[in-house]
Order: sequence, then C-alpha cells, then structure tokens
Amino acid sequence: CTHTHSAHSCLTVPPVPRPPVRAQLATFFLLRATLAPALMVVVARAMGFRGDLAVALVILSILPVAQTAFVICKQYETGAHVVTAAMVASLLLMLPQLMGTLALLERWGVFL
Repeated sequence: CTHTHSAHSCLTVPPVPRPPVRAQLATFFLLRATLAPALMVVVARAMGFRGDLAVALVILSILPVAQTAFVICKQYETGAHVVTAAMVASLLLMLPQLMGTLALLERWGVFL
C-alpha cells in the first residue's frame, strides 16, 4: 500500500484459484498409481535388479502415504486434512493396485 497526502491506494493481487481438495487428491492418486510403480520398474531394470528384489521395490512404491507426512504437516500447521484424506484413500486403494500391478508385471515378464 502507498499512502499520499490526499489518497490511499493499494495494489491487490487476486488469489490464484486452487483446485478443490478432491481434484488434488484424484490427481495425486492417478500419478502415484501410474508413475511411481512405472518409475520404480525403470530404476530397478536400469540397476540390473531382477526377481524378488525388483518386485519388492515396486511394492514399496505402492505402499500408502506415510504417517510421517501427517506429523510434518501438523508440525508446520498446514495441509494436515489433505494428508489425512490421502492416508485413508491410499490405504484403501493399495491392495487392489498392488494386486493389479503385480499381475501385470508377471504377465509381461518384466522381472524374470
């Protein structure tokens, strides 16, 4: 804000609209369900991992959002409600995603 003898004027910048939390979570889970396991497959293959070790790395990429993310958000007083929703949703979605991903990897013979 600037103050002059005769006038008071402020330059206000409108806030950037944020997508609703549901849209953010949907985007997060879509990316997490596709990119995280795919990236782990690429990394495991690039490092020459095969068999159980490679599969374990893919499984780790599918595991639910950690509670430590909630603790950090709580500590910094931001985003705890979003992380809570992500934790619950990722826990519920993990088993079907895990079963589907492992079935595809086996079918395609990725880590034989």
